[in-house]
Amino acid sequence: MAYTLTRGKPSTGGTPPSDLENPDDLELPDDLEFPDDLGDPDDIEFPDDLEDPTDPTDPSMDQLTVMLDSAGPEEQPEGNKGTTLFRYSVSLDQEAEEDITVHWEVEGDGTGPTAASPDDFAATSGTVVIRAGQTEVPLTVRVKGDTRVEQDERFTIRLTETDSDVLIEDEAIESTIRNDDRGSGVTAWLERTGAAQVVEGNRGNTPLNCAVRLSGPAAQPIRVFYEVQGIGTGRTAASPDDFSNSAGFITIPRGTSQAMLPIAIKGDTVQEGDEQFAVRLTRVQGTGVTLASATGTAGTAGRTSSWQGVIRNDDTAAATKPLVRLERRGGEEVMEGGDETDEPAGATYVVKVVGRASSQPITVQWVIQGVGENPALEDDFIEVSGETTIPANRQEAVLSFNLQDDSEIEDPESFRVRLMEVSSNARLAPLAQTIASGIIADDDEEEFPDEEFPDDGEFPDDIIDDLPVDGSGTGPRPDGSGTGPRPTRRTRQLTDALNAAETRPLSAGSGLVQAASNSRSSLLDGALAGLG
Repeated sequence: MAYTLTRGKPSTGGTPPSDLENPDDLELPDDLEFPDDLGDPDDIEFPDDLEDPTDPTDPSMDQLTVMLDSAGPEEQPEGNKGTTLFRYSVSLDQEAEEDITVHWEVEGDGTGPTAASPDDFAATSGTVVIRAGQTEVPLTVRVKGDTRVEQDERFTIRLTETDSDVLIEDEAIESTIRNDDRGSGVTAWLERTGAAQVVEGNRGNTPLNCAVRLSGPAAQPIRVFYEVQGIGTGRTAASPDDFSNSAGFITIPRGTSQAMLPIAIKGDTVQEGDEQFAVRLTRVQGTGVTLASATGTAGTAGRTSSWQGVIRNDDTAAATKPLVRLERRGGEEVMEGGDETDEPAGATYVVKVVGRASSQPITVQWVIQGVGENPALEDDFIEVSGETTIPANRQEAVLSFNLQDDSEIEDPESFRVRLMEVSSNARLAPLAQTIASGIIADDDEEEFPDEEFPDDGEFPDDIIDDLPVDGSGTGPRPDGSGTGPRPTRRTRQLTDALNAAETRPLSAGSGLVQAASNSRSSLLDGALAGLG
């Protein structure tokens, strides 16, 4: 039996292929069986709300997309007058059945002089209309021309909204307005931003605070050359050595109108008179830029390419400066400490003014150095250098430093404290008066376990073995009977043990004990006789 296959609901889109065979001509194998419950295909019903995917009335086929593209250069010179046109296009991805209005706006991109301002445009916002059946329209931004020297300026054009249900893609483009003004008639001059009289100081550099200014922004980088010269003769004229830079040039970047001169006055401690100098602009490299006249007053409304200044000396004559020396207070030995509950022992010295005190504070730099056969090391101190200040109108100040505490047994270590430098209002005393010595005395002892005597009064063998002397020399005997070999630390420990044993009876278990009485003096005599 043959079946004819049909669809219950024909498609409305497309035509069937031409090579499709007529279903009535299809023959199925004789042994092909269909389930008994298979209904007649003609009786199959499709739901009324079932939509054909190719149905042109599908809402998704109505979604339109609008895009922004460049239609000309994205970087152009602004011009000197009128307007310069930046061209773009607004397009749809398919034709629309009705008019579509698209809104746009421009805004400066960035901050400062590199961002375009609303005054640079004839209009900063607007609309374009894409008519029904169209897919693209032009959009033009008009940039105003001017003759101002300024930096290049950036802006962004952006599609903001539409009055229809249209999706916006690629909505923004960045563009640049190129400055094309050359700055004809720009003048360069000096301007003092600080005092004309500058105190030199005792060290380092003191900025001169002088700037080169232009009457308008530079259309291109401009080089301005300068020099510093002493005025007058002899000691009243400054020399090139008084300045960090006595000649050179600076570059004023494009679009800016000023730059600071990198001139500074060197500090020193030389007693000298005030010194006069002049700063001059010598030449300029840059189209349309000229130097101001060499006459005029810097820092006022007048423009000049030269101005004069004075270096004020602040150094006191050496003969009138007070001497500073170092004194040690207390003994030479300083205990290092060692118990973790103790604060490190500090060695105290005094920095003292000889003669009348200074009306200004005096700053003193000092160092600590190890000396002698067993010198102290840097690790023995918490600090090995520092600064001490004698207050104004005071004769002295304490110089103190701390030692590192430890529990290591070691020999005494020698060191010295030395004054190295003082501020310019004082001078150091001769070397011998600026050095003070010291000794770090060790306060750590070897710990021995407590030893107890047995009830029978016998001494442990290891105590008896330690009775020989250590060969370290002679000294007074403990019993006052003259001099003899100096006992060892172990012997002293034995003596302490005998003192403790004096109050209790001893048994006859040791030859040494049998030879001694129960009195303290006899016990010591017996121990010393064994050392003989």
